[in-house]
Amino acid sequence: MRSKKEGARFVAVLLLGLLFAQTIASARLKSPTIDEPDHLVQGYAYLKTGDLRLRTQPPPLVNAINALPLLTLPGVKLPTDDLSWIQADRPRFVDMFLWQVNDNAGQLIFLGRISTILLTVLLGAFVFRWARDLFGSHAALLALFLFAFDPNILAHARLITTDLGMTTFSFLAVYALWRSLHKEAWHDVILSGVALGLALTAKFSALFLVPLFCILVLWWAITRRTLFPLLVLLAIFVLASFTLWAVYGFEVGPLDVGGLPLPAPYYLRGVWDVLRLVEGGNPTFLMGHYSTTGWWYYFPIAFLVKTPIPTMLFLLAALLSTALRRTWQRDIFLLLPMAALFGVTLFSHLNIGYRHLLPALPFAFVYTCLLYTSPSPRD
Repeated sequence: MRSKKEGARFVAVLLLGLLFAQTIASARLKSPTIDEPDHLVQGYAYLKTGDLRLRTQPPPLVNAINALPLLTLPGVKLPTDDLSWIQADRPRFVDMFLWQVNDNAGQLIFLGRISTILLTVLLGAFVFRWARDLFGSHAALLALFLFAFDPNILAHARLITTDLGMTTFSFLAVYALWRSLHKEAWHDVILSGVALGLALTAKFSALFLVPLFCILVLWWAITRRTLFPLLVLLAIFVLASFTLWAVYGFEVGPLDVGGLPLPAPYYLRGVWDVLRLVEGGNPTFLMGHYSTTGWWYYFPIAFLVKTPIPTMLFLLAALLSTALRRTWQRDIFLLLPMAALFGVTLFSHLNIGYRHLLPALPFAFVYTCLLYTSPSPRD
């Protein structure tokens, strides 16, 4: 049995290595996308100054993580004496930093992409871990295989964006919540709380996790007839709030001039800005049509068109298996996050790409493992 476990771990490491090799090789060849310079410069400026004046929509965490490798380079210049910094003219400052005062834009972009690649590899490791906990080591290899060769994961894993960072921390937060309720171990509670806080400071769309956690914990408390899950939820929310506040440097200030001082006002303003943006919509193109408010069926079509056919077939078969074997209670921690994400996108006017579906994929890959083995865990 031990040799089988070790063999599965070896294959898992090999798959993660292949994932890393694919993304690191292509990261050197791909020119910067339209928003990568913004993310990178915002993150580097925040690391060097602690100032959020250049912020756009995303919170600062993943941008700062992406910019960390730049700290290893001597002589990187941050032109904070330029008028563009003083006036918080982000487009001009980004252009100044990347193309004028520094002469190694290609190297800076490549280094910024390494962090996203490493976060993706970490996500793959947790996909394998949760699938192994549920269905055994060999079943977990199926989940990791689908993850490591998914074209959407590979495409976004080598970009300086917030999407896979938020996906990693969101998945880890739910996984640790599941472990904390099953094992009643406080180190899992701490991990879930910190991961939830990191997810919330990775991208504002991670706010869907707050009601999701409430539903999962209340369901667990009702079905198990115990109050312990409510204590877990309280502890997780306290830890998440503290983590979020720490990422914002324990900042305290008013939302508006003359208002009451509140913790992390930049975050609260950002939430409000995103809500207005989502309500207003964004220019969108779909199947020969143009819209500024989007379509409810945009993401279902995007999922059907861009998700590999084998993955969709596995998902369909897994859903049929759950329905026939009536294992909803066992599978709820995988099914509900997917359902919540798809439900949110159906009502969103911000139809700007498949990347908004990325957080559902790790749950989907783990969920497919139930086809590989019996409901009881192995190994």
